[in-house]
Amino acid sequence: MTEQPSYAKSGIWKVYLKRDNSKEFIFDIQKCLWYDTCCFYHCPELCRIFCRSDYIMYQGIENKIRFTRSKTLGEGGDCCNFLFLKK
Repeated sequence: MTEQPSYAKSGIWKVYLKRDNSKEFIFDIQKCLWYDTCCFYHCPELCRIFCRSDYIMYQGIENKIRFTRSKTLGEGGDCCNFLFLKK
């Protein structure tokens, strides 16, 4: 059975859930509070700090779960693509 992607929307976030099972948790953020706020205040380059802080936040789980991401809104990508894989 193929898992169907789904969206979660609020006024400040838009998340596209691609996969959520016992081995993978994969989602894209297409609208981000931090990116939108930095753009509103004319400092989108500041958002990169928020993007990079994810690696600091998730380093404590690296012995069980691998976190990767190849692009973020704050670094010029069309979304923030999150990938968590169980080791």
